[in-house]
Amino acid sequence: MSALAPPSAEMPPGTRVVLDGVDWETYVRLADAPDTECFRFTFDEPTGRLEMERQGGFLHEVTSAAIALLTTAFARERGIRTHGVGSLSLRRPGSGGADPDESFYISSFDRLPARDTNVPDLERELPPDLVIEVDVTSPGVSKLPIYARLGVKEVWVWAEDALVCHRLNDAGEYDATTDSGELPGFPLAFAAELIRQRPDAADAELQDALIARLRENRGGPPG
Repeated sequence: MSALAPPSAEMPPGTRVVLDGVDWETYVRLADAPDTECFRFTFDEPTGRLEMERQGGFLHEVTSAAIALLTTAFARERGIRTHGVGSLSLRRPGSGGADPDESFYISSFDRLPARDTNVPDLERELPPDLVIEVDVTSPGVSKLPIYARLGVKEVWVWAEDALVCHRLNDAGEYDATTDSGELPGFPLAFAAELIRQRPDAADAELQDALIARLRENRGGPPG
């Protein structure tokens, strides 16, 4: 497996390649190869299963960007400090690794990783508190178990035109919840409605619509 060649950048956006029997060294070599910046890697080390996805599919990217915009608009309106780190690579030997679509430090805002490295050392540093995953097509490798082993507190998954929050429990597994622990009161259902019904809206228009809903429902349950 050590002679495995990196994927070709000529592959169409959204293309996924899944390999079995991959070891840690091969995963890191491929993920760090100079010609693979346009790929996201998901590696489940206990099973040796590696997924390589070519970035750039339009629907995937605009959906991911919209969720991030709404996340930051909510945090600003509620006075919550966040630090977005995009698709920061997360890895830990023995657990695996993944490249989120978007990610944020929120409850761990004051414990950001060192800025002199491209990949945080998760043996010493904390992963982002919130990760966003957009599944436009069926994934080849399940990411939730990997994020759980990496210690990510919360994962929002966009699938089938819905936004679902998964919160890490004391047993080290994710529970689907109706409210975010990192951004309490975030209107998951309304955010999904905005993304579905206003695909051509300007960024500011999406953010303004979310803020207007928050101000209308101030003090009420998320919706």
